Amino acid sequence: MSKIQFYSESNPTENELVLVEFITKNNDFFDARLLEYEYRAIMSVQDATKKWKVSSWNKIVPLNKPMVATVEEVDERANVVRLSICYLYDGTTETPDKVQEKLMIHFNENKIFEGFIKSLCIVNDYNYDEVWTEFGHYIDRLRREYNDEEGENVSLWDYFFEHFENQLISHLQ
Repeated sequence: MSKIQFYSESNPTENELVLVEFITKNNDFFDARLLEYEYRAIMSVQDATKKWKVSSWNKIVPLNKPMVATVEEVDERANVVRLSICYLYDGTTETPDKVQEKLMIHFNENKIFEGFIKSLCIVNDYNYDEVWTEFGHYIDRLRREYNDEEGENVSLWDYFFEHFENQLISHLQ
């Protein structure tokens, strides 16, 4: 069974916040994978922190744990992106853990939307892959247009709930 494409776009874009899991730390870089795109990722140690001396890399870049990073560069031919996390913490006095916790809200809401679609499919005996590709991608395209126009970054769940709540409620009554 192949993995279904999560977003309507198959390629991440530069400056996009993405959900990533760092797998290994090498001498000069971290190897990772994006969790919502079919992409491998790398991040140099210079893109992980602005600190000169690091006592524990695991505190800065925990391995095998979902976290948020910024896409710096995309190589669509090789399906590889270069990531950064050091600029996520600029202009804040909060700890990196707290910043990551806040950034993860968006991706957790995407999981809520995904769970809603899965439940809808189970209850109604629909094919999940077809519903996600048709409906989920449709919502994502609308969400991306909205985000571009409004200069926002709302999650799939927020967009769906804000724009379809009245239609959903009237349909269920």
